[in-house]
Amino acid sequence: MPIRGQTGIWVNKGGDSGQYNVKAYGAEGDDVTDDSSAIQAAIDACNDAGGGTVYFPEGTYNASITLPYNFKGCLSGANSESTTLHNESAPVIRVYTRNAGWNPTIIENLHIKGKSSDTAGSRTIAGIQLGHDTYTTYDEYVGRILIKYCKFSYCSKGIHKKYGGMGVFVEYSNFVNNDYGIYAEEDSSASYAVPVHIGTDTYHRNYFATQKLAAIYLDSTRSGSGLNGQTTISNCVIESCPGFAIFCYDYSRIFGATLYLDALWLENNASDGTTTINGTPYTSRDIYIRNCTRAILNNSQIVFIELVNSTLITTECRSYTYGEGGITKDSDSFIKHVNLQSYRALSSLGFVESYIYSEGTNASSGGAYNRPVEMLMFNRIYDTDLTVLDNKSFARSGAVTVHIGASDVDTTMVADGLHYPVCREITHPVSANPCRASDAVTITSGNYYVYMVDYKHISGDKKIIMLCEVSNAETARLLDSDQVTSNKWYHLTGIFKAGLTCSTRLYINATTDTTAVYRLSNFQIIEFSDYITAVDFLSNHYYVYDNEAVGFINNISSTTASITASTTQTQGQQPLTMDYNQVSVCANANDVVTLPTAAAGMQVVVTNSGAQTLQIFPASGDNLGAGVDTSTTLATNKSAIFQAYDATNWIKFTN
Repeated sequence: MPIRGQTGIWVNKGGDSGQYNVKAYGAEGDDVTDDSSAIQAAIDACNDAGGGTVYFPEGTYNASITLPYNFKGCLSGANSESTTLHNESAPVIRVYTRNAGWNPTIIENLHIKGKSSDTAGSRTIAGIQLGHDTYTTYDEYVGRILIKYCKFSYCSKGIHKKYGGMGVFVEYSNFVNNDYGIYAEEDSSASYAVPVHIGTDTYHRNYFATQKLAAIYLDSTRSGSGLNGQTTISNCVIESCPGFAIFCYDYSRIFGATLYLDALWLENNASDGTTTINGTPYTSRDIYIRNCTRAILNNSQIVFIELVNSTLITTECRSYTYGEGGITKDSDSFIKHVNLQSYRALSSLGFVESYIYSEGTNASSGGAYNRPVEMLMFNRIYDTDLTVLDNKSFARSGAVTVHIGASDVDTTMVADGLHYPVCREITHPVSANPCRASDAVTITSGNYYVYMVDYKHISGDKKIIMLCEVSNAETARLLDSDQVTSNKWYHLTGIFKAGLTCSTRLYINATTDTTAVYRLSNFQIIEFSDYITAVDFLSNHYYVYDNEAVGFINNISSTTASITASTTQTQGQQPLTMDYNQVSVCANANDVVTLPTAAAGMQVVVTNSGAQTLQIFPASGDNLGAGVDTSTTLATNKSAIFQAYDATNWIKFTN
């Protein structure tokens, strides 16, 4: 029957209600008296009776307690702000429970507090420890625990899974000022009866702040057989953790299930440049994943991520300003993005399958969506008529100029590039003037524009690449200078929506510090009247070569029509400058056109629509197959494809 407790509240030692009030068993809750024995007595009485609730009224209980292997009850406090379990010499709660079924033991409404005087990063007290201090047979089966509405503070590890185990569910709990919030591992030194994985856990709607080393740590190193996985971390806020938000050392290496990260809010983490985890220094990241065959990040922000020998698939994620430093991966890692929303050009993100258009905040353009470097392979042919506003391959022979200030600046052809085997190198002098790399084109308010350009910075000041209105107002920023790594090609492409009708061109913005050298190739702007068609075009016109995107499938070629062949029938006359060249007037037999200087991989198409046989010369020193500087002929109403296989020699194909 009810008795009067020392604190003036009614308590029950058991009976019909199934509630076992720790104060009825002698606990004081004054943070001075060692309440361990009293609380353990309540736990044992509850368990002996076949289950119930061990209840903690408001107070601070100085105790280290144990839940036995067959515990059938629940630990419940008044609430996590007013009911604290606190210890400074041992884990606050040791859990040995290994129920065979999946009806979990519940720990709720408690504040689990370690030693506040410990130095952050070197804390000594675990909050809830699953398993014995030293491995005991069947510790690997400890689990089926539901922890909810709890708070953890000043712990070395708020929740510590020492020996694997599975079925730990943590919900609606707060983790503040711990070294690790949740630490799940397999002890490589333990002789398990049966290896059991660290997974089948769910961490849902929790809040982590100021965890010194990592909010969540996962390591299934011991297993080695892939018997690990299926951990879900969802709807959590992780912020102001100076080391890592999530540190995954070893996980699902062979056939283990997915590490699933969903709807995470990650902010102001990884502020320490280096964080030492178990004796090894690492560059601090929001997310670090090692030896994981399959991780999924869904509906979250792309922040500082590092992959080592791992695969990451992101779905419905967003990326803001982290640029080239946002994702780091080794050569054995792979990233694929599905429906990635981006506000800046990010060249290191990985494979992209589809798009979400971002309106952005720019008053003129409505913003831009920028697509990153590595793309999926697509094979579908796009057969809609296209409106090509500008097409400049920077791969033609002869003079190609850009404009810097009031001057026309010659460019240099270089055997380098992604889509084409050659490109144009520009030397940008010390100047406040931008480089106007293309002619102005008119964009129409409300229409959508697919753009692409290849850019490589060689030396000197790093430039900002953008599409600008002729008045120099920014239409769409493609690549910021702080995102640029020298001597690396950036394939920049995406969609922008015109906010007004105006003229725009490709700009490379200048600084005044030093002369800059950079390369350009393959610039295009293509107009669409609706967003869906633009996205459809962009999503289906890429292919991969050596993990680098190299342009549109069935790329739109530069063209010149209505060419008149030269009546001066000598080499060098009527030089051709485009990919496709239609000769409409050939007044005399053997009137002449001349191909551009050969470059390995270059392709030029010539159509003779004139009345007479056309004579085609190579550029000086080149060979069309019949000898250096020797011409070939093309009959009327015929076309020929010339393919250069090195810097001198061409192969001719005719229809």
